[in-house]
Amino acid sequence: MINEETVVVDDKLELIDAIQQLGIAYHFEKEIKHALDSIFSKLDDIRMETKDNAYIIALLFRLLRAHGFIVSQVYGEDTLIEAQNFTIQHLKNFLSCSSHDSHKLRDYVANALEQPLQWRVERLHTRWFIDAYKKEEKIRPLLLEFAKLDFNVVQNTYKRELKEVSRWWSNLGLWEKLPFSRDRLAENYLWSVGWAFEPKHSTFRLAQTKTNSLITAIDDVYDVYGSLDELELFTEAVDSPSTSEAMSRNPSTAACTTKGSRRLLPVNA
Repeated sequence: MINEETVVVDDKLELIDAIQQLGIAYHFEKEIKHALDSIFSKLDDIRMETKDNAYIIALLFRLLRAHGFIVSQVYGEDTLIEAQNFTIQHLKNFLSCSSHDSHKLRDYVANALEQPLQWRVERLHTRWFIDAYKKEEKIRPLLLEFAKLDFNVVQNTYKRELKEVSRWWSNLGLWEKLPFSRDRLAENYLWSVGWAFEPKHSTFRLAQTKTNSLITAIDDVYDVYGSLDELELFTEAVDSPSTSEAMSRNPSTAACTTKGSRRLLPVNA
């Protein structure tokens, strides 16, 4: 449907936006690119046709910019700043004047004011949007059902990955030998999901979680535990080409983090 010639531009843009916010755009990358290429080739005509529809103009601008199309934008122009302030103020007024059940847009407005779309963790937003999309008038049941199934499948992938890094972290034993260090494995994994949530990036998420967990431990060694002399030895050990040499001249705590850092190197990343 995305690339059907009979579908009007407004509907195409809304469909692409829904697919992205439902978290299933990675299944339709070629179709979305083809549709946006077609729209961009007719951009001047589309602008004229939709010039009185601020919603479609904003949606068109956001989708094209997000996919790398060259659409003029100079942040800092007085007009854009005024438009932003005007919009925020009126959205806040809308929330204060409407009851909880009076308007279907209330949830969208509250969510938009809480945090801009481009700053959100995609998978967390997808979970929220799946519930919000059920209330849409133009809901596409098959699309919604596919999004739910995909979300659950991807969640299972995350569970398997989290089990794997948890096993690695437990076997490493770093948190037992460095009790002063923060144990932030789950948070570090969530960070990697926020960076690249698609299933195909599993190797990246595993490697990044391990790296971030070791960086957290090393940061605490520097900031919380180590003396100046110990940290100088630790820094030398990290730079040393020989693991055995590093272990022989390093204090036990620094040696432990050095060993953990070196054990990460063979990981296929």
